[in-house]
Amino acid sequence: MSIKSYLSEVVIKSIVSFVIILSIVSIPHFFIENELYRLLSVIVVNIFAFLFVIWLIGLTKIEKSFIVQIINKLRVRINL
Repeated sequence: MSIKSYLSEVVIKSIVSFVIILSIVSIPHFFIENELYRLLSVIVVNIFAFLFVIWLIGLTKIEKSFIVQIINKLRVRINL
């Protein structure tokens, strides 16, 4: 892998993902007064924001289809 492709495929995607997740998680942090509710909301929002951003930015089409196949197999096993 060349340095240019590494920078564009790994470093840039990581920085963009970090900034997006940080901006999303900052919203409940600044607007909720109660410390326990703020902590819980930041944790929950962080988990969902992380999964959403990684799905959109971090994964390729092949990786997404692989994950969808695994999820479908798990659904079939659970229904049995």
